[in-house]
Amino acid sequence: MMGPEFFSLANLTGKEMLERAAAIPAMVPVLSRITHFLVDYSNVTDFDVSTNVMRTIAENGRKTAERIGHEIFSAVVVPSPLEYGMVRMYAAWNDYPGLTVNIFRSMAEAKGWLATALSPGE
Repeated sequence: MMGPEFFSLANLTGKEMLERAAAIPAMVPVLSRITHFLVDYSNVTDFDVSTNVMRTIAENGRKTAERIGHEIFSAVVVPSPLEYGMVRMYAAWNDYPGLTVNIFRSMAEAKGWLATALSPGE
């Protein structure tokens, strides 16, 4: 199994995030082969996303995770305090079986957590 890495540059809008999230349910056949995601918001300088958008994305994610059939781990790198708080809300709304979301301040922390999460018992 594998996992993609997503990077966002400079501006990140609610519209862009909703468009990305809307495409995810159609990707269930691909997602059923994925174990994790690594999302990096380190280069985002303008985060124009509301709490309502974050909640909508979380609700869509829950519905998709229910269809996948195995645990997916998501590590999100968010060094900025505002974006970190917004992503924390997203993670709280994603508190359900099938998806584990953790937020980190650095890429090294995120990759370390994923390595541990993906190889339990070692």
